[in-house]
Amino acid sequence: MARIPLDLALSWNTHARNALFGYDYQHLYTIRLIREVLDELRYDAFAEERLEDWIAWRYSDAEPYAIRQILLVQVKARSTSCYLEDGADVDHALERFAAAVPKLQEYPSADLEFRLVYNTLPTHTCVGEACPDLAATGTGLAALQAAMLARGAKAPALKDVLEPFLPLPITPDSLRSELAFLDRHNPH
Repeated sequence: MARIPLDLALSWNTHARNALFGYDYQHLYTIRLIREVLDELRYDAFAEERLEDWIAWRYSDAEPYAIRQILLVQVKARSTSCYLEDGADVDHALERFAAAVPKLQEYPSADLEFRLVYNTLPTHTCVGEACPDLAATGTGLAALQAAMLARGAKAPALKDVLEPFLPLPITPDSLRSELAFLDRHNPH
C-alpha cells in the first residue's frame, strides 16, 4: 500500500485515518473471497456491505436460485494491538452476527457460517497470548450460539468463527502468499 505523505497524514483526523485504513484492509480480504469462489469453489458469489462487511453464498445444486450456504464476514484491523484482546469489541462483533441470524430467516435451509477476520501482528502471537480464550469470555459468543440454536442449527465454536488474515504491517511475502492461487488460473 502506498504511504500517505507525512504532512497530509498529520492534517487528518485520527478517527478518519483509522477508518480509511480499516476500509482498505477490509477490501484486501476480497483476495481470500475470490480464492474461495474461483479456486476452492466454496461459494458462488459475494457482495460488500450487505448485513456485514461481506456476505458470500452458494446456490443449491438441486434447485436453481435456492441458496444453500451463507457466509457473513466482519473484518477488523488494528495496527498497534491485537483485536482479540479487546473483549468488548469482540463481543460487539459476535452480537452483530447474532442479530443477523433472524434477518436470514427467508433462507431456512441455508447453512450459516460466520467469520470474524483480524490481522496478526509480528510482535504478538495470539496463541502464545491466549487471545482466543480471552475473546470467548464475553456475552457475544453466547448470543450467537443462542441465535443459531433458535434457528435449529449447530452453535458455532469460537475457533470456527475467528480467522487471522494478513499481518500488519503487510509484507510482500504475506501478500504473495494470498495471491499465489491466481497463478493456477493465469499461468505466465
